[in-house]
Amino acid sequence: MSKPVLKDLTQRQKDQLEAAKAGFCGLVEETNVDPEADQLDTPELADIVVAHWRRLPPAKRPSLETLATMLGAAIGDFLIYHLRLEWKEVTDEYGTSLVLFNGENAGEMHDVYLAVFDSMLKRLEEEAEGDFVAEYVEGLWEAVGHLQRQK
Repeated sequence: MSKPVLKDLTQRQKDQLEAAKAGFCGLVEETNVDPEADQLDTPELADIVVAHWRRLPPAKRPSLETLATMLGAAIGDFLIYHLRLEWKEVTDEYGTSLVLFNGENAGEMHDVYLAVFDSMLKRLEEEAEGDFVAEYVEGLWEAVGHLQRQK
């Protein structure tokens, strides 16, 4: 197995992330939830967005892939802020995709690659129930924190 090749994002990729986050914010607005008044963080909002998406008539829903991209972009920024990660393009034996990487922390901890888009899509395809986004983020938080303490 060869070492993954990491690249900085292109401007196009950055623009796509921004568009996905804007789409997420649009779905949050549709829920009529006030994140600040209700003291909700991004993972909790993401679970509310998924529940809202499921209630929409199929013709009015963004596609499953689009929803996964919106969730991944929003959760990615949340994790970047709290865990000091950054977006990277990674190419490995499985292909090329955008991941979160601990570049700023390189040398402080084990290399971490988080494929949040793939993870969100998989959970949506499996029709995960409940607060699956918040549970996913909580699990990542614990795992990355553990790796930070190990190094």
